[in-house]
Amino acid sequence: MSPLEHNTSVYAQYTILSRQREEIQQSLKDNDIPSVSYYSVPLHLQPVFKNLGHQSGDFPVAERVANQCISLPMSPYLFKEHQDKVIEVIKSI
Repeated sequence: MSPLEHNTSVYAQYTILSRQREEIQQSLKDNDIPSVSYYSVPLHLQPVFKNLGHQSGDFPVAERVANQCISLPMSPYLFKEHQDKVIEVIKSI
């Protein structure tokens, strides 16, 4: 028996990257589909780490990911038709 059989997803979030994040978020909102950019500020640019002296451009990969990430609806109660709607809206961009 595989240890994976005993694991259960917590369905916390489903995050994707897109250069069209703002357009996707607006289109989702227009279709009453929630989305969030949880990680829109990379750690080195957050006020709590200001004393470290980092600035924009110091970590370009982290900054690019922060500018492109968007979390889509995720839960154990997200039915297939709702999933299909999210997919349809994103594909239409």
